[in-house]
Amino acid sequence: MLEFIAKQKSIYKFICKNVNYSQYLGEGANSNGKVQVYFRVKNRFGKDEIMVIALSDETFIPQLEFDDPRKVRSIITVYFRDIGDLNKIFISKEF
Repeated sequence: MLEFIAKQKSIYKFICKNVNYSQYLGEGANSNGKVQVYFRVKNRFGKDEIMVIALSDETFIPQLEFDDPRKVRSIITVYFRDIGDLNKIFISKEF
């Protein structure tokens, strides 16, 4: 379990370091109804892509190490889509 939490922290820190609020596109769900969060990012060639973060259904008590008191979801996976797919994604929540 400690290894899982360490990986979660690593992904969380990467996202915090490399993604900012202006890149946030919104939240939605995949074809199975699972929660996803979308960000506009640049790949290593400078081309825009969509970073998709797939989250767990269940929420958990926050870990003190994250310095955030809100309940959290586990990150299931992170993957990238072509920016041209943006019109294919149903974004149900935007800020």
